[in-house]
Amino acid sequence: MQPELVLVHTSIRYHGSPITVMGRPDTGLLVVADFDTPAARAIGLITAHRRPGHTVYRVVGHREDLTTVTAAAAVVVAERTGTSRR
Repeated sequence: MQPELVLVHTSIRYHGSPITVMGRPDTGLLVVADFDTPAARAIGLITAHRRPGHTVYRVVGHREDLTTVTAAAAVVVAERTGTSRR
């Protein structure tokens, strides 16, 4: 069986750059600005955790489980830009 791969292009922006989440949920998901360009750079990491019947996502510095990859990417961007509400 092949491992699950995630590639999500979001509507989220980091200093004007589009955000993409990519990776394997069992090892970690990278939050990447300017994916598939020479300026691509990882700006954060999301971890996935299996719960009964669903998967939740976690971001360092954020206390709550997040229900979608996009929500987790938004938290990463907020943490990086200093706009998070802890």
